[in-house]
Amino acid sequence: MTYGAQAGTNLGKGGRTFNQTIKKPNVVYGSVTLIKRSGPACRVYDSGMLIAELEAGEASVAVRMEVGRRTLEFRDRASHVLWHSGDLKLDAQHTPQVVFDEASQPAPQARPWLWQGL
Repeated sequence: MTYGAQAGTNLGKGGRTFNQTIKKPNVVYGSVTLIKRSGPACRVYDSGMLIAELEAGEASVAVRMEVGRRTLEFRDRASHVLWHSGDLKLDAQHTPQVVFDEASQPAPQARPWLWQGL
């Protein structure tokens, strides 16, 4: 048996001394549909990471995110001006449809309590 600095190394001509397996993280995902009624192109960020881009005019996109409370920011794509920010509660069983535009706050269609503006 090898001890010290050589512990865990393969000193022979054989194969590996261990089997390497890659485990998938234990993460539960949910989805949300973002629907923009009108206005210029915008970007949606989740805790600072870009998750969706919507073109000018009426547009929609389905986004897959981790379940839980997600902090979303809606920003203008050209000038990066903040339109709205708030928390969206997301679960794995339901797919909320969040409707927004430049002038009105995001609002989930069926469950309005899922969104809380900051």
